[in-house]
Amino acid sequence: MLPYTIEQLKQTCKELAVSNDQLASTQEALMQSEKLASMGQLAAGIAHEVNNPLGTVLMLSHTLLDEAAVEGPQREDLALIASEADRCKKIVSGLLQFARKNKVDARATNIAPWSRRRRACCPFART
Repeated sequence: MLPYTIEQLKQTCKELAVSNDQLASTQEALMQSEKLASMGQLAAGIAHEVNNPLGTVLMLSHTLLDEAAVEGPQREDLALIASEADRCKKIVSGLLQFARKNKVDARATNIAPWSRRRRACCPFART
């Protein structure tokens, strides 16, 4: 009886080590996922904060560009301002897209089957 119990204990210890490795791996993946979600939230916050003044710059630069004389000295500068503001708008849009892709999908998980399996294979587990 004692050799059987020792063998069962060794087997249970091996299974527990595997479970611990899987748990550590899952915890690491969860931490990475949380980091990505935080980065997404940060990117979204920055994008929204930059978007408001950028919209004003875009609107005024296009308005001034429309009102500027075709051969006026400031036309080239206004066109550059409008062009660069449009470029920034695309960057902000990319940040918002990045933020939307990294939402964490939290779901409830039933761990009862794993708990029952451990009790079944280990004669010493508490019930």
